[in-house]
Amino acid sequence: MTFPYGRVPIVLTSAGVKRILVLAYMIIWSWREHIVAAQQVGREPVDAMVILVDEMEGHLHPRWQRAILPALMTLGGLLGETLGGRLGKRIKIKIVVATHSPMVLASVEPDFSEESDALYHLALDNGNVTMRRLEFQKYGDSSGWLTSPVFGLRHARSREAEDAIEAAKKLQMQKDPPVVEVERVDAALRRCLAPDDPFWPRWVYFAERVGGGS
Repeated sequence: MTFPYGRVPIVLTSAGVKRILVLAYMIIWSWREHIVAAQQVGREPVDAMVILVDEMEGHLHPRWQRAILPALMTLGGLLGETLGGRLGKRIKIKIVVATHSPMVLASVEPDFSEESDALYHLALDNGNVTMRRLEFQKYGDSSGWLTSPVFGLRHARSREAEDAIEAAKKLQMQKDPPVVEVERVDAALRRCLAPDDPFWPRWVYFAERVGGGS
């Protein structure tokens, strides 16, 4: 393969590149083999395909995670026009994807259709795996998806930052919070949060008012 920095044998490319190549090869190979098999038995090729992909984001850079599923959704026309033997015949493709990536979910926001698409959440309930259909909503960026019911995180931050913010919220609910505790939480927040974190205005006002901020 040719990259901006030179040519690299496929066997020496990154795991992400290999994953994309394998996926593309398997789809094209399966369709071509179906065409050949249909011709051998004297039947018309079917006009439908099901593609199952587990861990769609595996080994992929976030930039590729944002592009891979929309690209797969265009395959119907591509296969029909180039490999189907019937020019212009669009192949109906059903894609079933499992993912832990908010980028993959955010990537389909412009094209998701309630009529033809569905979002399911797999969870462990009393030792049993359950699959529940969720209403698809646009949560915007990755942070919005991570804190949505799909992923269920309280904060799209480190666990330490989440603990510090939750501790800060509890202090803010108290009528007379101990100054020493406010100072402790303030130090934890300064260690975990970025200088421009949106939680700061709320906390600084509170800490200065009770005399525990710096």
